[in-house]
Amino acid sequence: MQVSTYHSRGVISEVVVRQDPCVWDSQVPGRLKREQLQKYGEQGFIVLRGVFSQSEMREASKEIKMLREKYDGREAKVTGESLVVTEAGTGVLKSFFCPHLKAPATLKKIANSPPLFEIAQQILADEVYIHQSRINFQSAIVGTGFKWHSDFETWHNEDGMPKPRAVSAVIMCAKNRPYNGALMVYPGSHKHFVRVKGMQPDRNWEDSLSNQTYGSPDQSQLAYLAELGRTQNDPIMYLEGDPGDVIFFDSNLMHGSHGNISHESRTNVFQVFNAASNNLVEPFAGTQPRPEHLAHRTTILSSKSVLSQF
Repeated sequence: MQVSTYHSRGVISEVVVRQDPCVWDSQVPGRLKREQLQKYGEQGFIVLRGVFSQSEMREASKEIKMLREKYDGREAKVTGESLVVTEAGTGVLKSFFCPHLKAPATLKKIANSPPLFEIAQQILADEVYIHQSRINFQSAIVGTGFKWHSDFETWHNEDGMPKPRAVSAVIMCAKNRPYNGALMVYPGSHKHFVRVKGMQPDRNWEDSLSNQTYGSPDQSQLAYLAELGRTQNDPIMYLEGDPGDVIFFDSNLMHGSHGNISHESRTNVFQVFNAASNNLVEPFAGTQPRPEHLAHRTTILSSKSVLSQF
C-alpha cells in the first residue's frame, strides 16, 4: 500500500488540515472574476446562475424522461460493464454513468460544454480531463439520497487520485430545493481532510454507489467541521437553484443529500474534472482500480481536445 498524506480507511479517525490549495493560482485569467475565485476558495463552492438556456433544459428534460422510461423498474448495480445504478428495492433509476459519452444528444452536449472545461481549468490552473461523469436521479417519493462524504476521500483510496486537484460541476436539470433533496454542504470543510475508519472490501463500488458503507465520517467529525466553518447560525447549507444553474465544488468538500419524499424529482448532471498533472495511480487503499466508467484512465476526454473544436 502506498504512503500518502491523505491516507484513510484504516484504524485512525481524525480531521487534519489539508496540505494543498483549493484555487491553485488565483492569477489565472478566465470566466470567473477574482471575487468569485476568492469565494470559491473560502467556502469550497460557487453557484453560477443561468449557464444553460431554458430551451436546452427543456430538451434535456425530455431526454431524462427517456432514460427513466428505459431503465426504471430494473434492479441494477454497477458492474464492470453496467452504466446504471437503481434504487435498492424499487428498481427506480438512481445514476447513469458516462453521459459525456453515452447520453442522448442534448445531455451529451451539456456535459461537454466548453465553459465547464474553461472554469475547471481556471480553478485548477492546469489542463483538465473528465475523471467521472454521471446523471443523478433523485426520484420523487423513493429517491434515497447520499450519505455525507468527501469525493476526494473515495477517489484517492479507490481510484488512486494523488491530490485534491479536482472539481465537480453540477448542472441542475430540475429545480433543486431542500424539499426534493438539494445538495447539502459544510461550507469551508474542504480546508480539512477527514480520515475515516474501516477498510472497504475489494469491488466496494458494486454496492457503495447505491448504499455507501465506507468513507462516511462519524458524528464527532461532522460536528468538528461544523464549528470550523460555521456561518452565522447555519453550519450546513442547501445549494438551491433552477434548471440551467451550475454548482462548482471542490473535490474535498463534505457534502450529501437526504431522501426525496416530495412529489418533485430532482435530476442533476455531474462532471468531475481532474487536473492533467494529477493523473490516477494505483488506488491508495491497495484495492483493485474501479471500472473505467467510474474513473477514467484510458478513455480520456480532455480540455485540450474539447476546446480545440471551438
